[in-house]
Amino acid sequence: MFPLREVRDRTLPRRRAMVTFVLLAANVLAFILEQAMIEAGNSSFPIFWGLVPQTFSVDPGHGLLTVVTSMFLHGGWFHLIGNLWFLWLFGPSVEDALGSPRFSALYLLGGVAAAASQVAVDPMSRMPMLGASGAIGAVLAAYVSLFPFRRITTLIPIVIVPLIFRIPALIFVIEWFAINLLQGIGGLELHPDATAGVAWWAHVGGFLSGLLLVRFLFPQHLHEGEGEGDKHEPLFPTRPIDGGDVVVRDAEGAKLPTSRGGDDSLGEA
Repeated sequence: MFPLREVRDRTLPRRRAMVTFVLLAANVLAFILEQAMIEAGNSSFPIFWGLVPQTFSVDPGHGLLTVVTSMFLHGGWFHLIGNLWFLWLFGPSVEDALGSPRFSALYLLGGVAAAASQVAVDPMSRMPMLGASGAIGAVLAAYVSLFPFRRITTLIPIVIVPLIFRIPALIFVIEWFAINLLQGIGGLELHPDATAGVAWWAHVGGFLSGLLLVRFLFPQHLHEGEGEGDKHEPLFPTRPIDGGDVVVRDAEGAKLPTSRGGDDSLGEA
């Protein structure tokens, strides 16, 4: 399954996803630099700045540095475009819900957790890990926690016929996680190095960390739903959803408290 579009009420105001845009640009610029260095004859550039698990036993300081640098390097154009497409599709809504500082923390901490997961699986591997997939896995986890029933326009190839469906984010993300988990387990049954081509356990670790991180980063107020069938109560709510105040926005984007009880009248801001 490949996601094409997020289905939401686009008439409602949403904060500019500044951090998402910065991350997109940073990944593109880092990849251009990586390709320029390789073409200039420095073929070891992605190995030196990628995350090599064995480095932690030789040079822990450099190993810690590559936890961050490896998030912005990629193995090729398809790797880069695939990751950035997921970030572009799911990142803005998560950033809007969390706010830019919290979203930044989610992305970076998710990437760190992804790196730790891959190192834990095969600590003596000499293969470099590149890519933002683990950090984006954390973003996916936050998205499905915040918007489990928001629909995603998804391309599903049936044999050779591509079909397009609108499916809940929960179903899409469960399928994504199941593939990564099964691929990781299958690779381990063969040999740890069998996972070197794709860092499956980084994807898994990033996703699981996102499920935990969003519980600490999500604000105490919930946003009201944005349309028919688009339920926006989090999968793991930070407060009961059957009572208490929530926050909605007026046409100008200002927050207005209302009640989920029997009275829907607006109170003072």
